[in-house]
Amino acid sequence: MAHVASEFHRLQYQHGRESIGVITSSRCTNEETFLVQKLARAVFGNNNTDTCARVCHSPTSYGLGQTFGASAETQDFDSVEQSDVILVIGANPNDGHPVFGSRLKKRLCEGAKLIVIAPPRIDLVRTPMWRQPTICRSARAPMSRC
Repeated sequence: MAHVASEFHRLQYQHGRESIGVITSSRCTNEETFLVQKLARAVFGNNNTDTCARVCHSPTSYGLGQTFGASAETQDFDSVEQSDVILVIGANPNDGHPVFGSRLKKRLCEGAKLIVIAPPRIDLVRTPMWRQPTICRSARAPMSRC
């Protein structure tokens, strides 16, 4: 740890205080992101913080804008609380979107049904019926033509 700290100090001495920045994952909670930006301000003495959510979701925003006329998501987080059946395709909400995942878990405990197609192995599925990938692809194909 001392070596890492001395290297950060050396880099800032050679290249200036602004030479080091931090970036957080879109999977970080608000609290984790806050702690990382606090590290940048308190330890590195700058405000060079960013999140990959700003960068990696720009193609999604562009696609949504081209397709639906608005670059916002098509559903809000509250919509899961009113859903009786939830369809997840090729995703793991708990890993990819922990806030949504927690709301989804709550709704499932209240009795909503979950349909998962082409998933990675996820903990939301209590009695998985794993299928071959070709079957999963054939289930997705008709929906892609809608």
